[in-house]
Amino acid sequence: MTPTSKAKIILSAAFNYSEHLLILYSGGKDSLVLCDLAHKMGFKITLLLFYLAPDLNIDNKKIEYALNKWHIHKVLKYPSSLRLNSLKEGLFCLPDKTIKKKYKFGDLIDLAKKREQIDCFSCIGFKKSDSFHRHIMLKTYELEGIHRNSKRIYPLTDFRKDDILSYCTLNNIVIPSLQAINGRKSTGVTFHPTNLLYLKKYYPSDFDKLKKDFPLIEASLHGTIEI
Repeated sequence: MTPTSKAKIILSAAFNYSEHLLILYSGGKDSLVLCDLAHKMGFKITLLLFYLAPDLNIDNKKIEYALNKWHIHKVLKYPSSLRLNSLKEGLFCLPDKTIKKKYKFGDLIDLAKKREQIDCFSCIGFKKSDSFHRHIMLKTYELEGIHRNSKRIYPLTDFRKDDILSYCTLNNIVIPSLQAINGRKSTGVTFHPTNLLYLKKYYPSDFDKLKKDFPLIEASLHGTIEI
């Protein structure tokens, strides 16, 4: 069975429950492939983007691409666990005492679905090839990609990087420009110095927005090499 064939089977399990699908969207190549697969299967797609700072141009550009490429039913934007936990603990800022708990990735998915009154499966771009931890986790799920109790599916479970790139090429999906971070590729906004330098150079207004919430990020870049 090819990775794409298996992805369609996993997506079918979600479709049998509801024609609506919540896709965790970063704008990276994995989430783009999920959007394309789901669109071709006839899902009513809702995108959920977790942000480090609200209304960043780099995030809006990713959403605009999806809206122009596929029929997207709705777009949701929620603060990421990195944002909430950093504000709570005072990372690059003063601690925010109004945030009472630390959040996990899954907590925020459930919170968004509850607030938006969404009853469907969440679709996440994890792959077994991403890491040993994800490999072990996905191996315990139905078809290595369906977790019915949490209503989460992982259609790309069997994909590898080359499979993702090939799918994008064959289906005319434009792969976003990527910046290297610790030997990996990422399109998400994080506090990694390379990521912050990329933002500062190519999206200076976004860097300023991020600095309003996390004023010490500028100081963290002292001594780093410009890109």
